[in-house]
Amino acid sequence: MKKMNDGNRTGHLRLIVFFAIWLIMSLFNTAFGMDIMTLKQILIFAKKSPEVQQKINDVSAARQEIRILHAESSPILQARVKVGRYTHFNYDGIPRAYILKPKLGLKYYLFGGNKYLRHITSQAKPAYYKKLSRYDAAVKRIQSRLKKIYINYWENYKIADDLKRFLRLFKNKSGIAENVKSILQRIRLSIYIAHMRAEILLHKMIETTGQEIHQFAPVKPLFSRPSKHSIPPSMLKLHPAIEGLISYYHSQRQLGFLRFLDVKLKLFARPSYYPAAGRSKMAVIGGIYLNIPLDIMGAVHHANQQLDLDRENILIKLKEDALERKQNIKIADIKIPIYRRRVRFWKKRANYFMKILQTDFTSMKKLHHKRLIMQKLPHDIRSYRESLNRWVHADAKLSLMLYRTLS
Repeated sequence: MKKMNDGNRTGHLRLIVFFAIWLIMSLFNTAFGMDIMTLKQILIFAKKSPEVQQKINDVSAARQEIRILHAESSPILQARVKVGRYTHFNYDGIPRAYILKPKLGLKYYLFGGNKYLRHITSQAKPAYYKKLSRYDAAVKRIQSRLKKIYINYWENYKIADDLKRFLRLFKNKSGIAENVKSILQRIRLSIYIAHMRAEILLHKMIETTGQEIHQFAPVKPLFSRPSKHSIPPSMLKLHPAIEGLISYYHSQRQLGFLRFLDVKLKLFARPSYYPAAGRSKMAVIGGIYLNIPLDIMGAVHHANQQLDLDRENILIKLKEDALERKQNIKIADIKIPIYRRRVRFWKKRANYFMKILQTDFTSMKKLHHKRLIMQKLPHDIRSYRESLNRWVHADAKLSLMLYRTLS
């Protein structure tokens, strides 16, 4: 009996050493045979995608339009040269036949520009913030798509990798029954299908990012659930462009009646030169010109109502997004424990059948056990494959649920 226990211990020790060497070799193959890319590295490509680049160009063009309008409302240099010839009359007793009158001065629109430029700018700034909002939305949409693709890529890569490692257990195993060989053939087909699905998902990444991405080894993304006492982020913090637009509407309301004043300051010098008389004159002219509508208070009232309606539409959309996010979190709080239980259950079941198979392979060396093991081997292999698939699929679903809740 003691010799039998020593033999079992030796067999278990050899099995542990074998799997330790196999695990180290697998890690070396992964590390040196294929690059490892995390989800964070993939998400960097989101801002380089063609769609996002177009949105960046739209934002830059809108920003330049605002700068052009501001430049147009800066002080204006005015210059004019007037040359004339007079033969029928003399002016203020100065005999002349020719006259030269240059004019040089500055014109400046007070309160940020004239009425026309303010009207154009009030259209350009909201357009800029809206394009900036579309850019933010495009980045989040691309990142959301990439996270889903990456997690699905990891799922298929994980299944293929684990099944390949499982097939190594049958390497150099002679005397395997035909029904077991057929099951192993199905596992090879599952590996092939998982590889093809991962290849398709890789091309979807390339299509989404517009970047050349080679095959890589993914790493399961980890998401930590925030504590229930943590303060959720403001919807405005999740939409910085919308926050800028609301701030712009608020600043426009604060301007009040100044939005409808058209006030300009003119200051210029006008020298005159009379060749026939050999004389010159200098005139310096300055003035403030004011245009104001008689019903300015009515204009202010209607403009404020327009700003309030635009602002209210934005707040309604933000409230709708906040409500949707709140409901998603509540749904996730129900579903996440379910997925976690599924992960634990199927992982435990897969490990259980793997240990049974490892024990079976050790016992197959004894002839009186081989026939019994061959009878139960197909069931154990099928159970392991099913448990592995369900475990990895539930783990991927859990990662997606955590991402949608925390993003």
